Amino acid sequence: MPYRFLDEYANIYYLLSVNVKTHYRNNPTANTKPGSSRKIGIFPSLECLLIVIVYLATNTASFAATTSTAILQADAVVMVWGDRVLKGASLVIPVAVMVSAFGAVNGNVFSGGRSISVAARDGNLPNVLISIHVNKPIPLPTMVFTTVTTTVFVLLGDISSLVDFFSFTVWLFYGLSFGSLLVFRVTKPDRVRPYKCPIVIPVVMVIISIYLVLAPIIKEPSIGYLYAALFSVGGLLFYFPFVKYKLDLPYKGLSSL
Repeated sequence: MPYRFLDEYANIYYLLSVNVKTHYRNNPTANTKPGSSRKIGIFPSLECLLIVIVYLATNTASFAATTSTAILQADAVVMVWGDRVLKGASLVIPVAVMVSAFGAVNGNVFSGGRSISVAARDGNLPNVLISIHVNKPIPLPTMVFTTVTTTVFVLLGDISSLVDFFSFTVWLFYGLSFGSLLVFRVTKPDRVRPYKCPIVIPVVMVIISIYLVLAPIIKEPSIGYLYAALFSVGGLLFYFPFVKYKLDLPYKGLSSL
């Protein structure tokens, strides 16, 4: 699936500032004045660029050392590359993959928990998910929630299908997010924005999102994509009573655990 070749562009997901105590030291070229749009500073930008370069170089090396047919047939492309290029030293590849996976999961748990916490703060999820640990500034309930739900999904299905259906749903929402950014740039041009990017980026990403949503359905139709879409639309069952009509739950107001 094409989703798996986009990891090199995903590092921006982990650019979080809510836990950063000294913005200027960590992000010296960013505009941090209250009431102003904040541009991403040079250090985070260079970090993101470096990751993109490393991942693109890895993909390029894979294509240079193997054929496209071998890549499509391989269960683990990097192992094919390691066997051909590193020979006996190819055993280092699984170790490097494990380290990379651990780092990716660490970033996912942290950023995913913060995303859910912010959604709850804005009224889109139950207030209990806003709660933080009493001794450490981490969103413990959201981390537990994401860990439990992820474990359930992994145990119930095939991991490859899970990645495909999850990626389909994620890119559907990415496309909607990029599209809404374009709409707000036109309808609310003077609105203060925490971070601001060149308009060409969301335009390109909307096009990519449309392709990534439609391509798998056209090439390999599966009932799983319908389930994924229905699962996403099912969120409206919670949106209307709890967000639109402000239905309160007994634990509303709980702020720490």
